[in-house]
Amino acid sequence: MTTTHATPFDRATHVADTGDGRYAAALAPQWNGPFDRPNGGFIAAILLRAAQAELARPDLPPRILNVQYLRPANPEPATLHVQILRVGGRNATVQVSLHQREKLAVTALITFSGPRPHTLTITEPPPDAPRPDLVAEIDPDDLDGASPALRRLRMRPCFGAPILGGSADAITGRWFSLRDENEDRAYDAARLVALCDLWWPAVFSAARQFVGVPTLDLTVHLRATTPVPGPILGRFQTSTITEGHFDETGQLWSTTGQLLAESRQLALLTELPPTVTHA
Repeated sequence: MTTTHATPFDRATHVADTGDGRYAAALAPQWNGPFDRPNGGFIAAILLRAAQAELARPDLPPRILNVQYLRPANPEPATLHVQILRVGGRNATVQVSLHQREKLAVTALITFSGPRPHTLTITEPPPDAPRPDLVAEIDPDDLDGASPALRRLRMRPCFGAPILGGSADAITGRWFSLRDENEDRAYDAARLVALCDLWWPAVFSAARQFVGVPTLDLTVHLRATTPVPGPILGRFQTSTITEGHFDETGQLWSTTGQLLAESRQLALLTELPPTVTHA
């Protein structure tokens, strides 16, 4: 339940239990991406909140989210249908669907899995990046056509070319955090899921004009189960664009070099009307 200590993100991703596996959510326009549609990562965070509420197993942290965006969602109330497909002592699988205007818009399959003892550890080093205090913060007002969701971020870019830089490599990244929260606030699973899609697409670094980038599929692997303080380091890269589709892979890291989440999405690359510019 929302409390007086809830942040704007907590309130925006809050879901209300209406019984029988149904939840109500309000997709606030303050989290819209391009074209006045709710940001995909923000939607994924709401789906995760509903799954966590229905499962009610804090001992089973979320590990994998696979989200399919079937049709554009709208910044208006939505109904979430949650079904627990399997639950055991150490893992569970939950399906969540988001409906608006009596139509299915988004669906997700979420796997929960508790920590296990292990004798072998392999870790990947974080990318080489300056400390966040050494990187200048950018003002969203300086970004032409920045979406409402992008304006919710405190941003310190440190990877890749600027937006519409025409770079040979489609890479982007930064230290970032939610603007309406203390920067060192602990980042839980829902926040990490949202951050996997709140930044501008890596393809914008290679492009010379704005393009449409609606996501078809977003998969997030959560590598850490204990919330960590921000800011968060994110690096995103597109390696293939073909037949009007492109991939984007991302990684999120803590200030101590811990890998927190990995994401991969497949999206469409579409032309925009001449009068539309959005980041």
